[in-house]
Amino acid sequence: MGFDTICLKDMAGTMSPYEAEHLIKGIKDAVGDMPLILHTHCTTGMAYMTVTKAIESGIDVIDSATSCFSGGTSQPATETMFYALDQYGIETGLNEKVINEVNDFFKPVKQKYVDSGRINAKSMATDAQALVYKVPGGMLSNMIANLTDMKAMDKFEAALAEIPAVRKDLGYPPLVTPLSQMVGNQAVTNVLLGQRYKQVSKEVKNYFKGEYGIAPAPVSKELETRSSAKAASPLTAASRTPNAPARTSRRQRGAGRSCKKRRRYHELHLLSRSDHEVPHRPQGEGREHLQVFDR
Repeated sequence: MGFDTICLKDMAGTMSPYEAEHLIKGIKDAVGDMPLILHTHCTTGMAYMTVTKAIESGIDVIDSATSCFSGGTSQPATETMFYALDQYGIETGLNEKVINEVNDFFKPVKQKYVDSGRINAKSMATDAQALVYKVPGGMLSNMIANLTDMKAMDKFEAALAEIPAVRKDLGYPPLVTPLSQMVGNQAVTNVLLGQRYKQVSKEVKNYFKGEYGIAPAPVSKELETRSSAKAASPLTAASRTPNAPARTSRRQRGAGRSCKKRRRYHELHLLSRSDHEVPHRPQGEGREHLQVFDR
């Protein structure tokens, strides 16, 4: 197929266990034994449930974080997943003593950043509203840091609520770097200035020129005018093509419907940071295997 792995990046931690099951089984039925990776965040509180269901559904790779830096906008804890998977009878290849030593090493490092204010309590907490706002973990952390520096954390909730509106105006770009920062910064600017798009960032203007690719959906005509974008720009011409989002949506729905087989056994790989590729799947033992990719 031209690639070796498929990665599902749930940047806002909004994937539910139900969605994970149907998406993973659908993809597995379509591509067979190609390694499938899940990267999610604990922002909404969904991650542990979703990762567990993903494992039951045949995921090959999951990302985790040493426990003192887990939770909130980070990933599920490596040690916790190790303990749970051990009870499932899934071999991880991890050394329990070593992963606990790693966590012990980083505990004072974390405390240093907490004491200095570099780690904000909001970043480490669960916020179910992210299920509505769809804000990625890194984007949320950056926004908290920026508002804190500007002594404007009282505007946090308003800025969070502004993000979906800005994203809609931009034609629903995927909230991954650099588009997530673009959307987040514009939302903060709108709130701080007390008027939407009173000041439009250079990045948003360039977005309307098509420099960041094609918008998945129609963009705001008013914002397009404010951004002085050309009417026939690559972005706006493509974004007004009504069938583009529908084609993507049908493919996604088709993948979910294709999930007919239920897999009784699966093999799960979690990779260490030093690994450069997904290892070969273990053969012949009839048991589940796991190696951990600790972020």
